[in-house]
Amino acid sequence: MAVIIRKQIKNGELGPRDRIPSESEMVRDHGVARDTARQAVALLREEGWVLTLPQRGSFSPTGRAGRRRAPRLARGVSRRPG
Repeated sequence: MAVIIRKQIKNGELGPRDRIPSESEMVRDHGVARDTARQAVALLREEGWVLTLPQRGSFSPTGRAGRRRAPRLARGVSRRPG
């Protein structure tokens, strides 16, 4: 699943800030186990390909092939401590 989603981001099928399929959608549409879907999202998040927002879903932060930058922070969140 991670390979499929990564490819969709690289090809522009998933653009900047597009929501990636939920775990339930991956299970239904691709016939994978829920644990497999969960691991795929965790791997993509770890690699910087997706950003997960609690109770909102996971999103493509850039949608560009090869660009690996930190996702934009939510409004009101500072990068500097204090």
